[in-house]
Amino acid sequence: IVSPEGGYVTQRQEPKMALIKVRLQGNSLSLDAPGMPTLQLPTKPQTDKSQVGNVTIKVDTTEYLDCGEKAAAWVNKYLGRQGLKIGFSAPDLSKRDAITAQKLWDHNAKKGDLLSFSDYSSYMLMTAQSMNVLNSKLEKPVYILNFRPNFVVDGCEAFDEENWSEVKIGNVQFRNIDDCTRCLLTTVDPYTGVKSKEEEPIKTLRTFRCRSKYGPKPVMGICLAPDSLGDVSVGDPVYVKYK
Repeated sequence: IVSPEGGYVTQRQEPKMALIKVRLQGNSLSLDAPGMPTLQLPTKPQTDKSQVGNVTIKVDTTEYLDCGEKAAAWVNKYLGRQGLKIGFSAPDLSKRDAITAQKLWDHNAKKGDLLSFSDYSSYMLMTAQSMNVLNSKLEKPVYILNFRPNFVVDGCEAFDEENWSEVKIGNVQFRNIDDCTRCLLTTVDPYTGVKSKEEEPIKTLRTFRCRSKYGPKPVMGICLAPDSLGDVSVGDPVYVKYK
């Protein structure tokens, strides 16, 4: 979602975005939200250069294809805003490169680790055991969806993922490019779209998951870059190489 100023809009500013449900149906992408009709968008829209704009994500700028007036009206009505647009990163538009990320610490991204609208990497992995440890310290447990992982691995020690340099899921190879630093977005309940007034779970994470190199940002999970392409499925074996 693109703001009128050309910035990107996330659950940090609009927690209600957590309630937007996305479904793939053939060649259509369906968006549903409470009180809203279903919005259907093509998964392969034709790139009209007159509808291409720029969006700023943190310090990077990349291109997006404007999904049109109907999509804009839908998201503005749902969020009670004006001037928002829905953007699509078409394959032939420019991408960002994780190696250019401006961080206050070293990271392991390589040139060609491309991404579109996500903060830093296309994939994020967590372990179920890490989540269990966090919830054991919380008065009110949170959902793993608070952290929005692409992959959840079971059957290993809590936080062991931080020791992995490479991960293979099924036949697809990934590299660990950095620990995943966490922000207030984790405080949004994925089922209500409401932020925690107590700023949990990040408040508790800061008590035991901070690292000197990351300053005040606690870490939970790892950022991955793919080195091969393929399909992964629930239940696939996961192989790891330790640092």
